[in-house]
Amino acid sequence: MVHTMHAVGQSLILAAVLCLSGCSRMGIESSPAELFKLQAECASQARQFEADWRRDNGSDFVFLYFQNHYNKAQGRSFVHIYYGNSDLNMETVYDALEGVSKPPIILLIGGNDKAANESKEHLALAAKIRDYMEGGTNSK
Repeated sequence: MVHTMHAVGQSLILAAVLCLSGCSRMGIESSPAELFKLQAECASQARQFEADWRRDNGSDFVFLYFQNHYNKAQGRSFVHIYYGNSDLNMETVYDALEGVSKPPIILLIGGNDKAANESKEHLALAAKIRDYMEGGTNSK
């Protein structure tokens, strides 16, 4: 399934690509010890992902933040990257296990056009990013 949306503003192009891939491992009924192990595996996958992403994309951005999360409901590890500058910023969510060779699950591009950043589509995509990173099941 692919969703795309483009909003044109002075410095804004807003796009999203949603393409779901297979689960790595379901953790819904995991013991605390197993969940801890899965979260540690997620952190390890995310560290490798970050190193690969920096190698491929560089780090010459005004800001560049990485966050990882083991989504227990989906049994998958996700990496959220927020990067850019004051005029153009991007947020992407990747499956950490798939690595940088696959396209992001979500790509959200924003800028300094407040109206476009507050559009219904932009806010919906931002909510979907939060859902992936906070463990919701709506992102399946």
